[in-house]
Amino acid sequence: MRGRLDRITRAVAVALHNPDVRAYVYQQLHASPYPEHKLHFAPFVSQAGSPLSAGIAAAAGLTETQVSALLDSLIDLEFYMPVKTHWAQWTGGPDLMVASALRDHEIPGAYDLLGAGVTLTSAEDPPATPTLGIVPRETDFSKPPMKPNMQLCQVDCGGGGGGGSPPPPPPSGVGMTYSYIPGDYEGFLMGNPMGNPEFEVHALSRKSTSETTVTDLQCAGEHAADFPSDQPGILSTAYVYDQNDHTWTGQVLLLSKDQANAAQANDSSVIYLVWEDDNTACRIVKDGQQVSDEIAGIAALTIDAANAVIALFYFQNPVLAARSLVRGVRDLITGTQNDDFVGVMVEASKIGATYDDGSTHAIVQSTNRQLDVRGRVKLAAQP
Repeated sequence: MRGRLDRITRAVAVALHNPDVRAYVYQQLHASPYPEHKLHFAPFVSQAGSPLSAGIAAAAGLTETQVSALLDSLIDLEFYMPVKTHWAQWTGGPDLMVASALRDHEIPGAYDLLGAGVTLTSAEDPPATPTLGIVPRETDFSKPPMKPNMQLCQVDCGGGGGGGSPPPPPPSGVGMTYSYIPGDYEGFLMGNPMGNPEFEVHALSRKSTSETTVTDLQCAGEHAADFPSDQPGILSTAYVYDQNDHTWTGQVLLLSKDQANAAQANDSSVIYLVWEDDNTACRIVKDGQQVSDEIAGIAALTIDAANAVIALFYFQNPVLAARSLVRGVRDLITGTQNDDFVGVMVEASKIGATYDDGSTHAIVQSTNRQLDVRGRVKLAAQP
């Protein structure tokens, strides 16, 4: 697969030596309605009359039918310019190269427009030359992206007041109002701090009293309202938030009151995992055993083995409290492009921490049998 990807990457770079091909690609990228101006690679290349397809065929010494066969032999890919400064800098000229990678954090293979290999030394730090990337698909190209003014709710998203009306109250449930995650979780070709990180919070719990494992119940993140085929829980804008910097403030629902009560009725609290999504939005792409081991490792290092959160909605004054919940994880998916695990939300007192900014929970990993704090959040239980 790497050999095939490398071959198509070089052919795309050589094809872009032609000014007409560059102009076409530049226009198509700028016309893309998808996040970060992404294009679905194989369908884009295969468009009838595409100068890029003809250019790739000439560069690779193939017929266009053979180019189609090569595309069919590859995993599903997307094509874009991931680094914001590159996007602002490139105006369609020959100051360009093309790079590809199968996995995040691997140093990409790259070519200039003459087909010469370019040696990159880092997966995280982008080169000075504007770079187009060919990487595993993470965007849903099956439908147009949702417009900002579209609403799709299955829980109360709040009425929209106008003319100076106060904002609607947050929906009932466990909500997050602040997140601080200082780390960088993507190589430059997959997004990087110079692009947009794609943080998500996943709530995991038992689905019944007979379960011995926990299951992904709900996703909160940028695509929580527009990925019905992949979203494990409720499809709603109440669960949408988009953290594009180290710090995020706002209001997002992580689990509704009804969802939390249902989980607690199964004698189970909820584990909140934070991920930097690399592929398949609103689904955790990671080996389930690895996630189970991480959760158990964190619990072993916290006071009272607390790695789960219970919102006491059964009482008049809901309070977020910690509870031990060490269980295996099931119903995850695995793939070529694994998501980056940021950490488990743990009540700050259970790791002996206090935060001046009002954060209630730390985001922690277990690294070499020691707690590694990767960020912090402020959670609140809304009656």
